[in-house]
Amino acid sequence: MSEMLTQEQLKRVGLNKPFEPERTTEKSDSLAQEERLMEGIGTWISYFRSNPHRFVSEYLQLKPFSWFQKILLFLMFKNSYFMWWASRGIGKTHLTALFCVVKAILYPDSHIVVVSGIKMQALEIISGKIMDFKLKCPNLALEISDIRPNMQDARVDFHNGSWIKIVAANDNARGTRATVLNITGTYNRNIIKKLN
Repeated sequence: MSEMLTQEQLKRVGLNKPFEPERTTEKSDSLAQEERLMEGIGTWISYFRSNPHRFVSEYLQLKPFSWFQKILLFLMFKNSYFMWWASRGIGKTHLTALFCVVKAILYPDSHIVVVSGIKMQALEIISGKIMDFKLKCPNLALEISDIRPNMQDARVDFHNGSWIKIVAANDNARGTRATVLNITGTYNRNIIKKLN
């Protein structure tokens, strides 16, 4: 039979008091502050990942952003595969550029490739739209580390490790790896035939 320690024996070795951790150092206070900050950032990222249309309106502060574009952007994020056939002048390039930028910011280390039948058409997303967004949105300008709108190596690099790159739909584009593939242009049927 094992013996139980008496209260007097526990008192002698100092085990009669409940354990209380020391909180007198500044290091533990700053650590708690960092943990609260990271928890707050995580909450906002989770909120904006669930509501990408609000990320555009509230963080990037891009206006005008119409209701049907908000719905389409929301659906782009909620579905693994998304296809949108639209007429001319409805903002396909604008919405594609928004999707790429929001995806790159909210999901670190995203590799986004925009494929088009003609490289010049895909270049419009970087040289036209994303550069315009950068001028209009100070928060986006802080997120982008480098932007190269040239024909040889057109890409946008972000501080969080994400990048957006364009390629033409030809045999040279086969080795390009990505987490997001965005096929854009008026000849999607021909692009899909070329990729298969």
